[in-house]
Amino acid sequence: MKTMKRNMYMNATGLVLVGFFTGILFAQTDTTEVKRENTRIVIIKKTHDSIEDARDTIEMHWRNGEENYVPQPQAILSEGSFNFGFAALSKPGNSNTLASMPELKTGKSFHIGVEQGWGFNLVAHKLRLWTGVRYDILNFRFSNPDTRLKGEQNNFGYTIDSAANSVKSKLVVNYIGVPVAIGYQSNKHSIGKGFSIKAGVNAGYRVRTHTKVKTENGNKDKVFDDFNANNFAITPFVYVGYNSVGLYARMTTTPFFNENEGADIQCFQFGLVLQ
Repeated sequence: MKTMKRNMYMNATGLVLVGFFTGILFAQTDTTEVKRENTRIVIIKKTHDSIEDARDTIEMHWRNGEENYVPQPQAILSEGSFNFGFAALSKPGNSNTLASMPELKTGKSFHIGVEQGWGFNLVAHKLRLWTGVRYDILNFRFSNPDTRLKGEQNNFGYTIDSAANSVKSKLVVNYIGVPVAIGYQSNKHSIGKGFSIKAGVNAGYRVRTHTKVKTENGNKDKVFDDFNANNFAITPFVYVGYNSVGLYARMTTTPFFNENEGADIQCFQFGLVLQ
């Protein structure tokens, strides 16, 4: 019996001593905890008596085995953008006797453009040569909804159908193109962060043209034809932006219609850029 009691006392004493020395160990020595989260290693250094107390934390960022890694600017940047704005046509010259474009409805003719570009470093990763591919949609809304364009004609022409009870008439032209520009960006890593400006020219090819008429009863009539529109559109442009939002302006230097098939007019667009 005495032997059993002595063993029990010794076991209890041993547990107390283990707990005591364990507490001293955790209170007086540093505990290192390593957490792996992607490329971040967190080292927590414990220097206080209680786990509830504050802890000193040291963070080290690693990448490719290098401590305090600083990302380097890329030689080639890839950026996408979306353009949305207004479209308009300049008036024909007085000497042109061919039929001009019907009057457009102010604020109802718009432009949509989508672009994927690549910027090649020229100077200090801030001045770049940009090129890519883009798609543009020009939607011209006529002031008179009874306007009807004539297709399959040697020269551009249109009529007014007053008995049609139309509520909307428009011409839609689609282009695919390749832009080339010089651009400056204040941020070396992204054109969508900080100030940026870009100026260049876009070479577009017309891929689709149609008219669309909507009547009072809800019917919609589409006619697909080239309507004597030029197959090519050379369009200088300029973009100015800050962070992911900016403004753009574009003006074609090629005539909207084929030579000697319509009035000598050009198209211009302006609006917002979203990077």
